[in-house]
Amino acid sequence: MIPAVTHRTPFRPFPIDSRSPRGYHHAAVGGEMEASSTSGAQLQSSSQKVEAPRVGAVVLRVAWLAVLLGLAMQVLLIVVGVAFGKSGNVTRIFATTLSTISWSTVVCVGVAIGAVISKLDVGATSLAGLLSAPIAFNVARTVHRGVSTALHLSIAGAPGPSPLLLGIIKSLEYAALGGVVSWLAKRGKPGGGAYALVGLSVGAIFGGIALGCTYRSGVVTVADLVPRAVNELLFPVGCSMVLFVSQAVGAHLASKQSTR
Repeated sequence: MIPAVTHRTPFRPFPIDSRSPRGYHHAAVGGEMEASSTSGAQLQSSSQKVEAPRVGAVVLRVAWLAVLLGLAMQVLLIVVGVAFGKSGNVTRIFATTLSTISWSTVVCVGVAIGAVISKLDVGATSLAGLLSAPIAFNVARTVHRGVSTALHLSIAGAPGPSPLLLGIIKSLEYAALGGVVSWLAKRGKPGGGAYALVGLSVGAIFGGIALGCTYRSGVVTVADLVPRAVNELLFPVGCSMVLFVSQAVGAHLASKQSTR
């Protein structure tokens, strides 16, 4: 008798692709490519999840530091105004304080967001300063008018150039500040003195332009001009230091998490 012939399926370590003469190879490579694409998508998703909290954390740090900066600058301006014979009632000081805090928060947060999202790209951070400064300027004016109206205060225009001209000066000022701060941060780990020097230089240049326009616009008393000079000179220093402190705190927290 002739023994029955049985057909056994040979052992295949990988599933065969019948469409290719080299099915084993294609199936194996296809599996590797699929695994690679899956892992790449997972890595991209995880990096996006890490990036979003990082931006949020920076915004929160800069926001509360900017609020403190606004309060400190307002106290300083009140002291300087009183020293030169200019004083105001409590309700008017309250309206001005809220306006100063609004300006400080919006402009500093705007520059910080541009720096973080662009990863310290000089052009992008300059653009963030260029856009955030006029927004902050108009928000501060709106807050001041709204609070003054709610408290039944007279809204008298302060002597000085037009709001449009001041807005343009502020836009250029914080575009320069954002760009120089980003350039400085990419050069290594500069100290707070370098940030303060950048703010002081930018404040001296653009604050001098704003004060010159204010002086030429009409009759301005010393009691009006000196507080403005202090604000124009020192506020960019404060904004630079807010960015520096936020960056330093973030680096410290990151180093503590890495050591755990």
